[in-house]
Amino acid sequence: MNQNEDTFSILEENNGAQFKIIIIKLLYALCLLAKAGIVHCDLKAENVLIEINHQNRCVSSVKVIDFGTSLLFSDLNRKVDITTPEYLPPEILEYIEMK
Repeated sequence: MNQNEDTFSILEENNGAQFKIIIIKLLYALCLLAKAGIVHCDLKAENVLIEINHQNRCVSSVKVIDFGTSLLFSDLNRKVDITTPEYLPPEILEYIEMK
């Protein structure tokens, strides 16, 4: 079994318990950003790093990366054009249309 197959096996064990941990850690990171008033603007799978401890068969860390297009929520209406359009959430589009 190669490392990718082992990783998927770890994530699928126990009804996806480790996958659920990834989601919880990602949501925690997003809550921290929201409390700080920061909009990531380019959140996608490629910008989430997941470290798996293969020996213990568990997720050891989840990191959100690439804050190059991030901005403060107060600046949202002036800078939204720099994001990856395919990943732009509908609530941002609604916010811009209301302005």
